[in-house]
Amino acid sequence: ILRSKRPLVIDDLQTDERIARGSFYRRHGLVSYLGMPLIVKDQAIGVLSLLTKEKHDFTEREIRFVETLAKQASIAIYNSKLYEESRKLLDDLALGEKQIRALANGLMRAQDEEPRRIAHVLHDESGQFLAMVYISLDELAKSLSAADKERVDKIKGLLDEVEERLRDLSHELYPAMLDHLGLVPSLQYLASQIAKRTGMHIAVE
Repeated sequence: ILRSKRPLVIDDLQTDERIARGSFYRRHGLVSYLGMPLIVKDQAIGVLSLLTKEKHDFTEREIRFVETLAKQASIAIYNSKLYEESRKLLDDLALGEKQIRALANGLMRAQDEEPRRIAHVLHDESGQFLAMVYISLDELAKSLSAADKERVDKIKGLLDEVEERLRDLSHELYPAMLDHLGLVPSLQYLASQIAKRTGMHIAVE
């Protein structure tokens, strides 16, 4: 996986001839495997591995979902490495404790501000553009036949779906409740939104 930078699916770890430790997987009751490379700047820095205790044929949807998780994990690991390197540089420069705290707080504020800004663009500015499109379509529909008006209504239905998806994305990216209710309700909301979209059952503990 690390060499090819491509995902790997193994139906049965216990019998696959490529696996040198089949007895280990038999002992632990592990059967099917999906491995996804963690890629940062075209470099494989690790592997996200999923194992099942029953034989499982991973679907394209499941593989795409794990690929999304791997991308997010890669970004998180990369950001964490950057943060650690930044801290080491700060320590090497022998900055005082007060200066380090101020820099760390500034970094956290900057990390919080970017999702907030993107969420604002998705929700507010995109909403304004969509409202202008709705108005233009309504003006256009006045001069159309009944059949063409029906087609315009279908277009408006698609725009409704786009607007709803943009609203969900903005809330997932930076839920306003994060500022008002805190982390746990925000995580529960995020889980419910992803569950609604993917059909998966997600429990927050």
